[in-house]
This record gives sequence, structure tokens and C-alpha cells, in this order.
Amino acid sequence: MVFYVRTRRGYEELVAFVGEVPSPIWVDRDVLTSDEIIRLREEGLNVTNFTPEPASEPDVSVIRMHHPNEVIWVEG
Repeated sequence: MVFYVRTRRGYEELVAFVGEVPSPIWVDRDVLTSDEIIRLREEGLNVTNFTPEPASEPDVSVIRMHHPNEVIWVEG
């Protein structure tokens, strides 16, 4: 399962629910700091900083290209 997180609050709630940062995870810009992303990657997690302008409705087509046939969990 691939996780797509759109807000800091959603990220914090997901981590609290799962008990750890899930991987792979895609986050919208400004959800995590550069230092946080670096640290998570150094820990071996697959983290993608999704940089397009946030839209009212998420477009998961790019994520689907990178993770075909995977279930994509999207913060709503």
C-alpha cells in the first residue's frame, strides 16, 4: 500500500495510527521539512515529496505510474 498525505495533521494522525512512518509515502509540499525528509530517507524509508501545486481533488496518476497495481491510500 502506498500512502499519499496532503497535510501535516494528516501525517501526524497517520503515524500515530500506524505506529510508525509507513513506506512508501508521498507527501505534498510543505508537509515535511527538508531535514525530516532526509532523516526518513536515511532510515531507509521510501519518501517522495510531491511538489505540484495542491489541488482541491488529489490526482494520483503520477503516484500510480510509480507504483502500478498498488493500493493508494489518500488523505481525504
